[in-house]
Amino acid sequence: MTAAVLEGRLSWSGALPLEWRVLDRLPERDQLARTDERNAALLNALTLIEEAPRHAEEPSPLVAQMERLEAKFDLVLTLLTEALLPESIAPGPVPVSLSARGLVFEPGEPLEPGMVLQLGLHFSASLPRPVVLFGVVEQPEPGEEKQVSVEFRQLDPAVKERLERLVFRRHRRSIAQQRPRPPSEM
Repeated sequence: MTAAVLEGRLSWSGALPLEWRVLDRLPERDQLARTDERNAALLNALTLIEEAPRHAEEPSPLVAQMERLEAKFDLVLTLLTEALLPESIAPGPVPVSLSARGLVFEPGEPLEPGMVLQLGLHFSASLPRPVVLFGVVEQPEPGEEKQVSVEFRQLDPAVKERLERLVFRRHRRSIAQQRPRPPSEM
C-alpha cells in the first residue's frame, strides 16, 4: 500500500471499528475546536489505558493497591462502555492503515476524490466514544481503486501529536508481536 498519506511516514495497519459519512464541507471553526478538545481528551485517556505502568520486580504495597484500583476502574469502564455502546450498534472492525497524516481503508462503495468525510475511529473497547477526524478523499493509486485514501484536514497540532504517539505505540507493539519468542517464554 503506497498511498500518499502513508508514504514516508510511520504507519500502523490493523483492524479498527470505523464509521464514516460524507459531508458537504469541512465543519466550521467552533465545531472543529470542540471536536479537537474531545479528541485530545480521548487520545490522552487512550494513552493511559494502553501504557502499562513500569515498576520494580517486587511491587510495594502502594503499587499493589494502585494496581487493584486500576483493575476496578478498568472493570467500571468496560461495564459503562457496554451499557452506552452495545455491540449491536457498534461499527464492525475493518482493515485500516493509519498515519498521523491520513487513513486508508476499503469503504465497500465508491467514493470520489475530493469528497469530505467525517471518520469515527474506535481505538479501544474501553472508550465508548470514537476519535472523530475530518478528511478529504484522495485520488487512488493505480491498481488500488478499491481502497480509499483520506488525508486528514484541519487537524489541531495537539491532536496530531497524540495521534503520532498512538501510531508509534501500535506500530511498535505490532513489530514486537511479530518477533519470535524464545522457548523459555512459551
